[in-house]
Amino acid sequence: MTKKYVYLFHEGDKDQKGLLGGKGANLAEMTNMGLPVPPGFTVTTEACNAYSAAGMELPAGLMDEVRAALATVEEASGKRFGDAAAPLLVSVRSGAKFSMPGMMDTVLNLGLNATTLKGLIDATGDERFAYDAYRRFIMMFSDIVLGLERKQFDAIFNEAKRAAGIQEDSHLTPDALKGIVDQFKAHVKRETGSDFPEEPMRQLERAIRAVFDSWNNERAFQYREIEKIPHDLGTAVNVQTMVFGNMGTDSGTGVAFTRNSSTGERKISGEYLVNAQGEDVVAGIRTPSDVAQLEKESPALYKQFADICETLEKHYREMMDVEFTFEKGRLYFLQCRVAKRAARSAVKIAVDMVHEGLITKHEALQRLPAQRLDELLHPQLDPRVKTISIAEAAQRIRAALASKPAAIWLEGDDVKTITADAWQAMSEDARARAGADALARGPQFIEIARGLPASPGAASGAAVFDSEEAARRGKAGEAVVLVREETSPDDVQGMHASQGILTERGGLSSHAALVARGFGKPCVAGCETISVDEEARSFSIDGVSIEAEQTLTIDGTTGRVLLGAIPAIPPVIFPEFDEYLRWADEVARLKVRTNADTPEDAAKAIEFGARGIGLCRTEHMFLHPDRLPVVREMLLAAADAKNMEAEAAAIRKEIENAAGEKRQRLEERLTGVLGRMEGPMGHYVGALEKILPMQQGDFEEIFRVMAGKPVTIRLIDPPMHEFLPDHDALLEEVTRLRITAPASPELAAAEKMLGNVDAIREQNPMLGLRGCRLGILYPEINAMQVQAIFRAATKLAGEGIEVMPEIMIPLVGFETELTFLRTLLETTARKEMESSGKQVKYQFGTMIELPRAALTAGEIAKTAEFFSFGTNDLTQTTLGCSRDDAEGKFLSKYMEMGILIGNPFESIDQVGVGSLMKMAIAAGRATRPTLKLGICGEHGGEPISVEFFHKIGLDYVSCSPFRVPIARLAAAQAALGEGAERDR
Repeated sequence: MTKKYVYLFHEGDKDQKGLLGGKGANLAEMTNMGLPVPPGFTVTTEACNAYSAAGMELPAGLMDEVRAALATVEEASGKRFGDAAAPLLVSVRSGAKFSMPGMMDTVLNLGLNATTLKGLIDATGDERFAYDAYRRFIMMFSDIVLGLERKQFDAIFNEAKRAAGIQEDSHLTPDALKGIVDQFKAHVKRETGSDFPEEPMRQLERAIRAVFDSWNNERAFQYREIEKIPHDLGTAVNVQTMVFGNMGTDSGTGVAFTRNSSTGERKISGEYLVNAQGEDVVAGIRTPSDVAQLEKESPALYKQFADICETLEKHYREMMDVEFTFEKGRLYFLQCRVAKRAARSAVKIAVDMVHEGLITKHEALQRLPAQRLDELLHPQLDPRVKTISIAEAAQRIRAALASKPAAIWLEGDDVKTITADAWQAMSEDARARAGADALARGPQFIEIARGLPASPGAASGAAVFDSEEAARRGKAGEAVVLVREETSPDDVQGMHASQGILTERGGLSSHAALVARGFGKPCVAGCETISVDEEARSFSIDGVSIEAEQTLTIDGTTGRVLLGAIPAIPPVIFPEFDEYLRWADEVARLKVRTNADTPEDAAKAIEFGARGIGLCRTEHMFLHPDRLPVVREMLLAAADAKNMEAEAAAIRKEIENAAGEKRQRLEERLTGVLGRMEGPMGHYVGALEKILPMQQGDFEEIFRVMAGKPVTIRLIDPPMHEFLPDHDALLEEVTRLRITAPASPELAAAEKMLGNVDAIREQNPMLGLRGCRLGILYPEINAMQVQAIFRAATKLAGEGIEVMPEIMIPLVGFETELTFLRTLLETTARKEMESSGKQVKYQFGTMIELPRAALTAGEIAKTAEFFSFGTNDLTQTTLGCSRDDAEGKFLSKYMEMGILIGNPFESIDQVGVGSLMKMAIAAGRATRPTLKLGICGEHGGEPISVEFFHKIGLDYVSCSPFRVPIARLAAAQAALGEGAERDR
């Protein structure tokens, strides 16, 4: 049976978005509802996919189906395509399953040529209207189908207006428009070497091809990557009878929403233009009127319009976005779709619709992709901010940039600035007032560039090009934006201390993007239109150089980079948001905890609804500048002391089998080793005694914040070298001192430190002496940490605060490792509780982050009371690759080539890593049915991964504080129905 590629509007319905695209399915639905929709047809997404599969060749028989459908449209309209007397003109629009900015724009008035132009003039009696329609068609077709630059046509058009001494398009005479049409055609001939296409069917075929081609353009591809829309859906093509809003003052066109898309208010919002076509509303050539004005100008027309809007909202049970045209007072609806909306308004609308009885709570929870909640958890640019490109503003602002103003904007031709010194002296309230005052005057702020929206939120600060400088200044309280070509693990401290991060290179899975999202920092990555020169401490674009110290604003929600400080609005947990997430908690089975190492992070997570801490990384407490010297002292002394301890143990073994003079020599040697060991061991124990109260204080603060909630504390995990100075930097310092100060005490100290670092250094430290291995060889460190935990816990218990510590022993691969450490550490815990006279509930468990641990989970569960899957390391060890190296070298290429669908460090590898997790869960619970199961990797806040964790039976997920609301909603959506489709 021959595949059907073309559907008339009345042949489809709203549930056929996969086949007809969102636009086509909704046109079909409105047609079948009896609404005023100009007749037309849809070429299916299957035709697009067949076209791509055949090497950009249209499927056999497609154009025959198009001709047959056109004949039906001709019958309905009373016009003929290409006819000289009563010409049918059509619009051609793309329409994928999901609305996608970046796809092909609309072509209007298709079918016009010299012959049909005359027919249009005769039919309407309006020569000016006909030539205006023709010049629009040539401009759009040339831009969208022929690939010529629109700005060249705009230049011709604007020059004609200038020559005529007019500003409004509608004031051009028919003769002027004829001249513009001739110039447009001449330009096409010059640029392409061919005449503008005249034959209407050829015009239509080329337009259909252009729509199909646009599915694979770079903009569309990038948008699908961001929104996680599959690349194999294809796009449909909608061909619809033209209706004209540019036929006089009783005609017009507009775009409207059945509710306010910015605030969620239950009131129609939108704009329209009289005597215009649809492109004019979007292009901004004329200032549109608020749609409320239509009620005053045409009450009957507005009532019909408002009634249809209400009908559509009730029918779809959704806020709708509509395009409409009225021609000679007659209303037509050209499109409807579920409206895009800000995340804040999406939450409000969902909650309001529940209260209005339109939808259920469960439906409301399915309405919003969980990831979009991220937008609500960071400062956002004020929605009133309007921008102009730096290319347009360059000449006017170049002189002002020399002083590196903190704020800069345009008011008409005037450049307004606030100096950096003045800005620094202003309070936060004063800055907010200055921003509000500027906004009230309708300014234009300057947009520098656009990159990838890698981590949402708005951030302003002085441009800094060095991570160490960013770390230093950020910790001192300065607002800085770190600008790099790309980031690496070496930049983490600077990233954490910065307000936001901007990179020239890198994608949505780059190091910058992943780290920024984990930190809750706004980030714009892959901003390839700027050229960063880290040595010169500047970047350039469009001939303008932006130097260090210039204040920038980045908008990680949209990918925009702007000049100066820009007015922003803070994140607020508003009532509807709180209610929405409480509904989520009612249906979710998975609990959501947080990864938090400080009281501040813990408090923020509680504010966002966390049920406990799933990962508290004790080593992060060691990295505080005040503590690092003591930690280094401990580690260096530990290494020396343990080496001597091993030597003493070996001598003792020899003594057992020795006699006489040999035994005496060995005993003397042992005495010497023990004597030498006293110093390092004393330093080791002394350093531990200094660190103990510091750790205890940390735990007291965190337990106090998390009162009554479980806190999973991971004992020290990283390899020792991470706490010591960088080897290469030390070697460079030693080399420099050997040349410049060969006899200096500084050289002796540097050489000693280099020797210590060399002694500890490993070839592959992430798979070396770390985690439980470090704890077994240096048990005093783990014992000190457990002492600190239980001293803090018993102290708070004495104050009447419920404390629930869970001690997590990392990197276990053998059950015997866990048994050794639990036996030792539980003894320590009991001693502390006995000493204090207070008992607290506690558990010992482990982190499953090695394949062997997953494979032998049944054995490990004999000792472990809980498993927490460390999916970051489990992914690395399962895939056999370093995350940093993989993302920097080949992962993005793998995804481009289709070898991988997504980044396994961002969304869990369900087939590989997921299989190990399922095996570990089954074996662990077979041994210990009460085994508590969680996950504390970055995947814990990623919605697709959360759905998988729900399916395999985890008890909780843990993620960074700023991802807690996302995980709460994702957990609810997983419980309500895996794979349910949500608005994108």
